[in-house]
Amino acid sequence: DKNEIEEKIDMLQPVNGTCIFLDITNSTDIKYNKGFKDWMLLLKNTFALLELRQKIKDNTIKFMGDAIMIFIPDTILFQKEGSINNYYSLLEEIYATVDLLQMLHDDEKHMKCKAALHYCEDAYNITFFQKSDDYYGKGIDLTARLLYRAKDNSVIFSEQFYLKALKEFNRFKSQKTSSCMNNISDRYTEMFKGIPHPIEFRCLK
Repeated sequence: DKNEIEEKIDMLQPVNGTCIFLDITNSTDIKYNKGFKDWMLLLKNTFALLELRQKIKDNTIKFMGDAIMIFIPDTILFQKEGSINNYYSLLEEIYATVDLLQMLHDDEKHMKCKAALHYCEDAYNITFFQKSDDYYGKGIDLTARLLYRAKDNSVIFSEQFYLKALKEFNRFKSQKTSSCMNNISDRYTEMFKGIPHPIEFRCLK
């Protein structure tokens, strides 16, 4: 009943973590121009590659047509297994994924994609269906807005996420011979639909 639902809402605690949206680009055009069968094969190959990226596979929240929403709580990101265990290495992984799909697109067996990342401090683990997992919050909405702003083959991210990745990069940069941090744009500031204040962000391409 209503009282029970309100009690559950009051008990919800915000979860800190990184929201990521990955969107396969030009999917609709390919569907119409190449036909449904060829489109399905390209989509299958592209999702199969994304599934090989461990942090993507293990933390995918939902598929939305040809886009994926991923949410990685800090408690999971900072687990020591594997090499992707901080914000900087996560950014490198997403950038490498987008870059790889751009290169593989030339063989006409994969589709390209774009990505958006934001660090959320107000995400709530809410689900309206049994045996499912989902996150809602203002930070999730902002990540979706960033994705809409992103160009093909690019990675866009909020200034909040950038500062966290930069802090960790500075800790390890003496060990790095190359880094995506060298290709980051200047800071942009824009208004986004539905958000009442300016948003600062950067991008990689």
